[in-house]
Amino acid sequence: MSLSINELRILLVEPSDVQRKVIGQHLMQAQLTETRGASTIAEAKTLIREWQPDIVTSAMYFEDGTAHQLIDFIHASNLEDTVHFMLVSSEHRPDQLEQFKQAGIVAILPKPFSSQQLQRAIRATVDLIEPESVELNLFDVEDLRVLLVDDSMTSLHALRRVFENMGVEHIV
Repeated sequence: MSLSINELRILLVEPSDVQRKVIGQHLMQAQLTETRGASTIAEAKTLIREWQPDIVTSAMYFEDGTAHQLIDFIHASNLEDTVHFMLVSSEHRPDQLEQFKQAGIVAILPKPFSSQQLQRAIRATVDLIEPESVELNLFDVEDLRVLLVDDSMTSLHALRRVFENMGVEHIV
């Protein structure tokens, strides 16, 4: 069964009503119609728990917290395999963005972003959810042995999941 882009459930977490509307329009243009919005961290946590989106697209700062708290909530709820995180932010400082990269987010979109950037990030997420099968004509996938090396446990977990979905069993 192949996942279609328009079947993705997107939770848009943005404190500004205007920004939420603009980003929502971008999502609609990309044929992403299964969307819900939240303006606070608390509201987003409730929707994540009850609605379980495929992607949380979030700003960085809110009156009641930061996007880091949403990522922590996703991990604490053991949803990191099914709920993927995309940051939408005007933040450009590498030290601030690196924390998100290490947390295993799918994409960082600049504010403002183009429709092409959004679609590229969505496609990356679909590829993570349903990785394409890779044809390995010279190898029996079950006999492959893979060593994963990364300084982020979240990244290691995501990579492991991709290899397991391909049928690789021997992963260290």
